[in-house]
Amino acid sequence: MAYLIGGYDGSNKLRMIAVTEDGYVKVVNAAELPAGTQIIGSVKLTDGTETATVTEDGYLNVKTHSPDLYFTGDYAAAQTNLLIVTPSAGKKILLSSVFVSTGSTSGNIMIIAQTSGKILLKIYTDTFFCAHSVVYAGKTDADEGIKLTCPANTFINIGYEEK
Repeated sequence: MAYLIGGYDGSNKLRMIAVTEDGYVKVVNAAELPAGTQIIGSVKLTDGTETATVTEDGYLNVKTHSPDLYFTGDYAAAQTNLLIVTPSAGKKILLSSVFVSTGSTSGNIMIIAQTSGKILLKIYTDTFFCAHSVVYAGKTDADEGIKLTCPANTFINIGYEEK
């Protein structure tokens, strides 16, 4: 049997449930929590990755694919290897979304890892390019920022997390 913590129904009862060998879910224990017990906590995978937290109101706040941090830039002139994001010490940058818009028909748009030079995203703009939005999962090495190379008249929005 795999034990899971069920829901919180406002009665201070912690619902313990089990998944049986034939795949059914059943309640196996309902314990009364002491008055004043705080229910704030988190849900973690077996590798320790936090996937959800419990809010002060008792709601489960599940992490979706939305990024925690953003960078936005609007460039009238072309940029070459412009450092746009630097992570906190010891952290990696994990790109989760990119939106790009340009009026240029020459030059390429590239997001590049600062020290390794790894190309995280490259868009060719040899024909008129209006906008491009992707859900993406490129990442840098620890302590490595990201640089931007782009033609004139380029707008960019990057969603990212530090891991």
